[in-house]
Amino acid sequence: MVGKIIRSLACCAVALAAVGTGVANAQTPVTWIGASGGTWTTNANWSSGTAPVNTTGTATGNVAVFDTSTSGTVFLSGAVSVVRLNIQRNTTFTGQQFTLNTTGTAITLSPNITATFNTPFNMAAGNYALGDGSTLTFNNSSGNPVTGGVFRLTNATINYNTAVVNSSAPSYYGTGALNFSGSTSGNNFKFNVFDSVNLAIKSMSTGATSGTGTTNYVEYFGSGGLTLERDFQMMASGTTNSTISNQRNAISLTGTAANQVVTVSGPYTARVDQLFFSNNYDSTLRLNGATVQVGDGSANAQGLFIANSGVSPTAGSTYGQATSLTSGRTYTIDSASTGTLRINGTTAFNLSTAASGSSFAGALVRLTGSTTLVNNGPWINRNFANATVAAGLDIGTSATLSGTGSFDMTTGYTGAGATGIGKSVAIDGIVAPGDVVGGVNGVGTLTIASGTVSFGAASKVAISGSGATLDQLVLNAPVSVTSGAKVDFAATSNLTLGRYQVVTGSSGVNTFTATNAPAAYTFGTSGTDAYLWAKPVFGTISTTPAAAQVITGGTVAFTYTVQNSAPTGGQNLAFTSAAGSGIVGTVLGTTTVAPQATSGTVSGFSFVGGTPGLAQAATFTVSDPNALATSATGTVALNVLDHATPGFATAAGLAVLNPLTTGTILLDFGSLDVSAGAQSLTYSLTNIASQTYGASLTAGLALTAFTGNGDGFTSGLSAFADLLAGGTSSLLTAQFTPSTEGSFSRSYTLTFYDNQSVAGSTQRRDLTVNMQAVVVPEPGALALAGVGVIIAGWRLSRQRPCGRSCSTRP
Repeated sequence: MVGKIIRSLACCAVALAAVGTGVANAQTPVTWIGASGGTWTTNANWSSGTAPVNTTGTATGNVAVFDTSTSGTVFLSGAVSVVRLNIQRNTTFTGQQFTLNTTGTAITLSPNITATFNTPFNMAAGNYALGDGSTLTFNNSSGNPVTGGVFRLTNATINYNTAVVNSSAPSYYGTGALNFSGSTSGNNFKFNVFDSVNLAIKSMSTGATSGTGTTNYVEYFGSGGLTLERDFQMMASGTTNSTISNQRNAISLTGTAANQVVTVSGPYTARVDQLFFSNNYDSTLRLNGATVQVGDGSANAQGLFIANSGVSPTAGSTYGQATSLTSGRTYTIDSASTGTLRINGTTAFNLSTAASGSSFAGALVRLTGSTTLVNNGPWINRNFANATVAAGLDIGTSATLSGTGSFDMTTGYTGAGATGIGKSVAIDGIVAPGDVVGGVNGVGTLTIASGTVSFGAASKVAISGSGATLDQLVLNAPVSVTSGAKVDFAATSNLTLGRYQVVTGSSGVNTFTATNAPAAYTFGTSGTDAYLWAKPVFGTISTTPAAAQVITGGTVAFTYTVQNSAPTGGQNLAFTSAAGSGIVGTVLGTTTVAPQATSGTVSGFSFVGGTPGLAQAATFTVSDPNALATSATGTVALNVLDHATPGFATAAGLAVLNPLTTGTILLDFGSLDVSAGAQSLTYSLTNIASQTYGASLTAGLALTAFTGNGDGFTSGLSAFADLLAGGTSSLLTAQFTPSTEGSFSRSYTLTFYDNQSVAGSTQRRDLTVNMQAVVVPEPGALALAGVGVIIAGWRLSRQRPCGRSCSTRP
């Protein structure tokens, strides 16, 4: 019975081969079809000409059929080489080398079938069909599993869990996914993708592919979309790219379908030597949370390149390849979330090498979504046509243009009657000069030379930096700025220079306004630049009074200087002055001071002595409405003294008398015998210390004049200049010599001042000193009985009519 089943199965297989269908029935899940006219030979397909171990089946002619039930394993005990392979059940292949040996070979997977090759696999160029929902997986660790061929997928998946060497790139059509989780380090890496195949590079054991062969690329020809998912690198390590092969180490959009879309999904980074666009159709590079870095920054590194399909960039070429493009193409770089295209090489677009205008270069690059284009190399998109070309560069409202490179999009046409202008640059989003590393915008200069540059109402030039270095945007083109466009300084800090040019080299930038400008700076524009200019800063205010002290109520003139502490190159300080508390006078006009300089001497103010005290302060104000702090306060301080108070004391120790309350002092010689001879009274003058402020804050006392009215007395007075508070003058001796009986007197008026060498000195009232004496006869003369009384009365009556200043006549 078993023999009959086997013979029947073999006949069926031969019949299938005879009609050339190569398709097994439901009971024959795997069919191998050998080379035409060939026969199975020992070790060519399996050892000893028998069915592989753990399988049942037979071989007749060039057809082998195996039944592994609903799923199973095909074990190859020897190397096998076939022309076609049809798989209709879930099957795993293990064992020795498996080879599709000639062009025209094919693998066919029925719908919803999983086929896994755990064998070394050598795939010749051919056609491969994967049915709806099927999965083809390569797990071998050696061999050449994908060396060419055309794969057509119907919602199918191919998994490459292997080291892959691609001597000729396979091409993929249809819909589905290519999952690559191996490493190509040291090998070539090539895919040609058509239609809407989703190329998903993920779960890689090494974290990145590293194609170092001469031609590494993913080339997309489709219109439905290509997605790259995983960090990978296709850059020739250390190369100077002295020779550039076609699409070398590149992501290429070079197909024949319109609206090609290549998506790089994140958070991943793709590193390639070149990003290549065909100029035949509009194309889109979509960066969904991913970064694509193009070029390694070396001298001849290529960047973004646009030319005819199949035209290779030329290493070191100044302007790339000439084209005959007669209408503009739009190349879009966008993102559904955020994404970064970082170009570290030379970008060349559709540029003529002839200045006569043999070509029309109309390429437009448009940034949309939240995309950041970082251009760190020369970007050359010149117009060599004798016509106005609007295409150039558009920055969308949410997009950002960054980098430290340059854009040359000027006209290159120099022929007769030249009317052409350079490309236009339209900015509705953000321009942020400086490289972007790890998502952080650095500091640098970005240069745009084009026909025109326009800034929309919502656009922004984002300036970053600190210390002595800020970003700079150089615009070598006529500029138009719509009201509302900003220069933003949110990312600046710790600025040290007096002036920063942030937009320069252009005309028409004076419509820009600023946001987040540093408080210490003024944002300004002219026709050709926009800048930050350090505001003037009030520094040290130094005062020089004409004297160190003043008596209350007096004034002392003083001068002052003002420093401008703004950094060199900043704005001049132009200040006016106003008197404040304790100051009188006027300073006219405005005083100008350069940054890091000090003004000349300013005069016009005087200090007014108020309440006595040490270092009593008075203030004045200097103002400049343009300064960082619009005003500052100057202070001048002097010792303020109380007025001097003259006093009087006698040598006999009489109490000090204050003439401001008593007004008059009497020196009484008493009754003297006419023969008594010269009589003296000793006294002194004193400067009474202020009971409120003490001696140290009391002005010195000066006796400036004294006059006498009367006879017979000498005062002993002499003028003095400065009697310190609490001190007394030298002893003064008043004298009287009696010569005639009678009553005698004399009145002296003493004039006192505060120390006249100190400002505020005033007269401290006059002090009256009265001197008097009574001269009587000698004691012997008074002994005459009765006569003495009569004579005395007579003398007294004779004195009174003469007044106190008369001498009594005998």
